[in-house]
Amino acid sequence: MNKYFERTGENKQNYIDAIKEGKAKPVFTQEMHDNGELPKVGMECCFRKRGAIEKGTVTALTERFIIFTDSFGDEHVRKKDECTIEPLPKPIELEEKGLYLFDVGNKKELVGRAYHTAFEEGPMLTNLQTNTSYSVDCCTNIQQLFTKSELNKEEV
Repeated sequence: MNKYFERTGENKQNYIDAIKEGKAKPVFTQEMHDNGELPKVGMECCFRKRGAIEKGTVTALTERFIIFTDSFGDEHVRKKDECTIEPLPKPIELEEKGLYLFDVGNKKELVGRAYHTAFEEGPMLTNLQTNTSYSVDCCTNIQQLFTKSELNKEEV
């Protein structure tokens, strides 16, 4: 057994089950980030690597690696020195089918519509130019351009 893993075997599975049941979801905070701390096992945070952002729950830490589980239950391994670990962005309420301007990683000023799906944990934004969908957790600088009702008036 790797001595650096903080959760292994049955303990790890019990913790993952608690997360799935909504009983345990500690969050990596901005204050912790500002103090140079790393998230603890079980904390939710964002992982940025080469412009891409993924939201996940830390499942293990080693001296060099951080392992996290995404919202689909897939496990990812990242070298600590090759990714940036950030707190989750503050929640934002999006109007279904509203039109928004937003950034994702190094992609700036994308235009997209907001929607919700049964397969995702939260709201999504779809880039209208490429038809690529992004979790709102991975988007920054979100600004509403038009509400659904304003867009419907334009169509009439």
